[in-house]
Amino acid sequence: MVWRGARPELCDVKSEERLDDPEFQAQVRATGLACAEAGFGYRVLSRPDPQLVMNVRWLAGFREPPADPGGERARMLCVLAVGRSSISGLLAGARERALARPVLMHMLWTGEALIDVGIPIGEDSFVWAPGRAGC
Repeated sequence: MVWRGARPELCDVKSEERLDDPEFQAQVRATGLACAEAGFGYRVLSRPDPQLVMNVRWLAGFREPPADPGGERARMLCVLAVGRSSISGLLAGARERALARPVLMHMLWTGEALIDVGIPIGEDSFVWAPGRAGC
């Protein structure tokens, strides 16, 4: 599941040879209906979106929780509870930006904070709290 804009999107990745398989096509129809009812987007990919892959690889480097001696996680969650913020905006309030950045990236990896992974992640990228639909 990825976030593209304001809503989650389920991506079904299959090899190109399977795309025309009647069983798979039936699965696609059923999954598409279920996702629509749940308010999720749905698409089938045979080759992953290069930007999505790049962003996931970047965030995967932050799987392990980093040290957070200054309580940056709690501070950023409070900011996001009010509304979305750019990465630079979240880091601007940090006591030590170099320590806050890995905390934020870990939050994005775990889903504590959300970002559109379909576009390049940069200082101006907007981050929001789950359930706030991108604000």
